[in-house]
Amino acid sequence: MKSYLHLISEDFPPFSLSSSKKRVWIGKSETSDLPLSHPLVKEKHGYLFFEKGTWWIKAKEGKIFLNGKEVQFSPLRSGDLLQLGLQGPLFLISITPLESREELKVSHLEDILRSLSFRLKLLYGILFLLLGLLIFWSPSFFEKQKLRHYEQKMEQLKQKIQWLQKKLEHSRLEKSFQALQKQWEKSVVFIYTEVPLYHPSTQKVEKLISFGTGFAVTPLGHIVTNKHVVQPWKFGHNAEKIATQGYVVLEDSQKIALWRSGEVFRTPKGQLDFQKGYNNFLLRNLFISRVAEDSWTYRRSRSGKTYRVHRDDQRDLLLLRAVGGKWNPIPLASAKRLEKLDPVMILGFPEGMYIIESNVVQASPCLGSVRKVEDNLYIFASFIPGISGAPVLTEDGTAVGICTRVYRQSETLGVCIRSLYILELLPRPLREKLKKNF
Repeated sequence: MKSYLHLISEDFPPFSLSSSKKRVWIGKSETSDLPLSHPLVKEKHGYLFFEKGTWWIKAKEGKIFLNGKEVQFSPLRSGDLLQLGLQGPLFLISITPLESREELKVSHLEDILRSLSFRLKLLYGILFLLLGLLIFWSPSFFEKQKLRHYEQKMEQLKQKIQWLQKKLEHSRLEKSFQALQKQWEKSVVFIYTEVPLYHPSTQKVEKLISFGTGFAVTPLGHIVTNKHVVQPWKFGHNAEKIATQGYVVLEDSQKIALWRSGEVFRTPKGQLDFQKGYNNFLLRNLFISRVAEDSWTYRRSRSGKTYRVHRDDQRDLLLLRAVGGKWNPIPLASAKRLEKLDPVMILGFPEGMYIIESNVVQASPCLGSVRKVEDNLYIFASFIPGISGAPVLTEDGTAVGICTRVYRQSETLGVCIRSLYILELLPRPLREKLKKNF
């Protein structure tokens, strides 16, 4: 079977050779097929060739060492260590079938690592045996230098393997979360709300607009999100503005709408399309199911006026109910099993509708890691307005929390409410059914 030969080195970029070429010269000469600018490489050091399904190396003007042993003519196998000259450049050999050639695919890297692991152990055993023999026979200074050189190369190779292992793990995580993003994307919704603010003295009406993320937690269309997404007038600077400037919130006239990820949410003219999705005013297929008990505190404004504002705590939760359609709920799970630096994925709508270029709303995934697990989850990731209410997903596809706010105006450290508090918000029959994951 025809194949490709790959040579990987610390000193040169990787080379890939096809078995279709009869002879591949290696040397310092510019006419060589693999020209190597190195003081210990000869003009025509040797050549490679493919014959009867096997790659071979043959020395010509220079010495060639294979796995620490000088050879004149020898077959090559994946995982072999090829060195040109006693202290010349060192290459790792990798051989792949012709029909599966790709530059270091993950599966191929795993094969290399397994082969290297065995050969490293074998080579270490040989080196320690040689060391004992050299000490017993009073080795010369040159032999000690040679042994030290190989030990240094082995250490460099170990570092290369560790780097490849980290790259493999990162690639594995990306593929795992890509599959989860496809599985749960249609369970995530974009939420838009607007509520009128009436000013009695001027008789003017303003609109308070808010947007965020939510996700399905039951097959009946229960959507969990943050309270500040749907009732923004209770929180932060909105609460201060309403209290200090004398506005009245007309809650009964509030409009709430949501669209699933992958659905059309804008008309061709760029306006929100309330004929699609779910809403509480036109289609009337959306309503507030449950709201966590309000948690109030009092603050003093810059003008010295005291006003009431909702705390940023575990009661920043609200449950919507979207009637109709088939819902694939994201399973909830306890966050107690999480440890620091565990990988997680956030699936939401950063910057809401403002960065969505098409008329189809699409959730954006973001990878992060756990910083600590207490009464809240602290997640290191990109926290941008619009992902409030987004699920925090682990590798097994369960939601262990819900994104809520940034920590002290940081854009990379977020505070998330644990799923346990979402469970407490659900109707009792549904809560009892999901308790097994906690």
